Amino acid sequence: MILYNGQMMNNNSSLFSSNVILGTGIFETLTVYHKKAIDLNSHIDRLFFSLKFFNLYVEISKQELISQVEYFIKHIDEKKVALRITVIQSTKNEPADIIISANHFPYQKEDYERGFKISRSSVIRHRSNPLLYHKTTNYLLNKLELEKAQRKGYDEVIFLNEIGAITEGTRSNIFLVCNGNIYTPKTSCGLLEGVTRNKIINIAKKLGFNVIIDTIPNNFLETCDEAFLTSSLLGIMPISQIENRKLNRSTFVITPILLNEINIEM
Repeated sequence: MILYNGQMMNNNSSLFSSNVILGTGIFETLTVYHKKAIDLNSHIDRLFFSLKFFNLYVEISKQELISQVEYFIKHIDEKKVALRITVIQSTKNEPADIIISANHFPYQKEDYERGFKISRSSVIRHRSNPLLYHKTTNYLLNKLELEKAQRKGYDEVIFLNEIGAITEGTRSNIFLVCNGNIYTPKTSCGLLEGVTRNKIINIAKKLGFNVIIDTIPNNFLETCDEAFLTSSLLGIMPISQIENRKLNRSTFVITPILLNEINIEM
């Protein structure tokens, strides 16, 4: 027996399964623009990869899930929304539940005009943590670190790993431009392989830019010429300030080119 919000309930409710309580779930977030889900196939591929890793079973195929998403999108009236696919196994030995939801799109034109201010987290991430490589519902640390940074006036916070290398933000991947080269941390540093991250890498290479995917030292944040964040909702978000260091966005060369390219694709 359980007392839930003041009401007695039987403790066999799926609300109280160990998977729900312990955050055993996978999710994907993507942009829907004019009823088109951007990079839907890539998100579904990553979702199923993580489901296999965590031994979560769903009854439908990739194509069936894509069809469900497309059916759901038909009922969305807004021009642009944030769509989320959440998979969570609420009952042991039963197929996982799939929840598709749409929310207000969180970023506006003004955000891109001013750019994001970022800081570094004091929390060290260890590369051996398998959760870092998947988009799990166990997001409390990210939430707490982001809220702490926002109280100080920042828009995002960047994690370092145990060797002091740059990894990622709480909800984004990071790119730094130094001397005409584009740097981004390799996934083995302890970060999610972002769908938009991979897209930007491919676009930059096609445009002839030198993209270096490697271990990026912490001090690159203090010497880079340009910087930007990527995610499926952000697209490309220019960085205007790194802690106390303001970046002169009028001198940015590569970031505006990539931003224009990603806008064309969307």
